[in-house]
Amino acid sequence: MGRKVRGIQGYTPQQIMEQIEQDPNYKIGMQLCAIYQLSLGRSSRELKELFDVSFKQILNWADRFEKHGVAGLKYQGGRGRKSRLTLDQKEKLKNVILNELPSDYGYNSDTWSGPIVLEWVNDNLGITYKQAQIYNILRSLGLS
Repeated sequence: MGRKVRGIQGYTPQQIMEQIEQDPNYKIGMQLCAIYQLSLGRSSRELKELFDVSFKQILNWADRFEKHGVAGLKYQGGRGRKSRLTLDQKEKLKNVILNELPSDYGYNSDTWSGPIVLEWVNDNLGITYKQAQIYNILRSLGLS
C-alpha cells in the first residue's frame, strides 16, 4: 500500500494558477523553475505538462533568459501589430459614436452598428478594416 498523497484544502488548482498569473514575481519564479529543469537536462516536451504550457513556450522562456537574464522574463508590453488608427483618430471615433447619430452622416439608422462604424471609418478616416476588427476597436474604446 502506497503513501497517501497530500492534498491542498481550501484552494482549487485553478485558484492557485490565478495567483501565479496575477503576481509577476510568481510567474517569473515558475519560468525560472522551468529553465532550471532544462539546465538539468529535462526536455521541454517533458516539462510542458508539469508547467501546463506548450514546449515551445518553455523554449521561448529559455531563449529570452539566455539573451537578457531575468529581465527577459518580465512582461514586455507593446507586442503585436500596431493599430492603424492614431490616438487622435480613436478619440474622434469615440466622440462621434457617443455624441452624434449615423443619420448625421447619411446612414439610414439612428443607432451605430458594427457595419456602419466600419463604413464610417473607411469613408472618414480612410482606413479599411474587417468587421471583426471593428468590434475589437470598439471594445478597446470601452464601447459595445
